[in-house]
Amino acid sequence: MSLRTRLRPIGLMLTLASPGVAHGVTHSFGLELRPPGAPSDLRPSVFEQGQAAAEPEAPPQQQDASADPAPDQEVAGTVLVASADASSTEKTDASSEDKKPSDAKKSSKSGQAGSLDFDLLGTAAPQTQVDGGRLRLRRTMLTIHQGLGLALVGLQLATTVVGQLNYSDKFGGANTGKYQQPHAVLAFGDLSLFVGTGLLAILAPKPVQQQSEGFDRISLHKVAMFTAATGMATEAVLGMVTASREGYLNQKSIGTAHLVIGYVTLAAIITGVSAIVF
Repeated sequence: MSLRTRLRPIGLMLTLASPGVAHGVTHSFGLELRPPGAPSDLRPSVFEQGQAAAEPEAPPQQQDASADPAPDQEVAGTVLVASADASSTEKTDASSEDKKPSDAKKSSKSGQAGSLDFDLLGTAAPQTQVDGGRLRLRRTMLTIHQGLGLALVGLQLATTVVGQLNYSDKFGGANTGKYQQPHAVLAFGDLSLFVGTGLLAILAPKPVQQQSEGFDRISLHKVAMFTAATGMATEAVLGMVTASREGYLNQKSIGTAHLVIGYVTLAAIITGVSAIVF
């Protein structure tokens, strides 16, 4: 509140009490004695002019930048938003261009998968060149092998029968020895025929490689003839040992083992030959 405003009530009181005194006081302090609210046509006094010059001017109220942004700031914000939109648009375009090759690959793969141009029976296996001469040689050797196999069955049967007669004469009869020589001849002939028959199968040219069909007749034939080969080798050894144990107590035991193995070998040979022929 200014000094003039504070002194105005005092001037009014002096005016009511003594007009002369009030005029001197108001003239000294530059007061304007008028009722409150009454218009004044007088110019401001010297005191009022000095008071107005002494009071600092109030700074203009700052506008709220957030409430009413300046036009320059609005333009700058618009430019930033536009540049951000352009950057995001460029990234979207670049990512779509990167996905185009993969999409093309996927479409090509789907096109290939959906294509009806395929081989229903699959890719044919490459044909192997077959040598006709080797094939004819193999057929000839295996034919002889089968014929010798049938002869081997008969010879093995004869050897086993004569061996049984020799055993009975040696250890259960008069021990005349009349079957000993025939049995030895049959045994060596049987062993030789067995070896020759086996060599024909082993040395025959190999056929074109074929897929295995599991345990078939060929597998049974191989197992049976392997058993027969083992029995043949064992019989040959036990036969010579039995002949050398003449006069010893264990000669009969060794002869018995030799006879039993002979029957096992005969069964194996019959099984192996039957698997091929029949």
